[in-house]
Amino acid sequence: MAQQDTFASQLGQAWGQLRNNNRRDAQAGFQQILQSDANHVDALYGLALAQMVDGQHQAARGNFERCLELVKKNITGDRQLLLLRMIQQRMHELGTK
Repeated sequence: MAQQDTFASQLGQAWGQLRNNNRRDAQAGFQQILQSDANHVDALYGLALAQMVDGQHQAARGNFERCLELVKKNITGDRQLLLLRMIQQRMHELGTK
């Protein structure tokens, strides 16, 4: 539980950095979470979004694709369905099917 609390705090800080247009700091925050949990879907989505707005489209595509695979493996409710749609929308914006 302590690790989840740490991830939640780090995730909140990374999203805050992205909202404040500190894209590099946001990416670093999301990557820090992913170093501990490579399959953390929220951090992976955040990293891909930060990369997308920073013009790193190839990296963003790869991370959105990875995120999509993880979400498709674990669709258990509305949250995952919403995330699935959000990922697909971002991939469409990047010209990825």
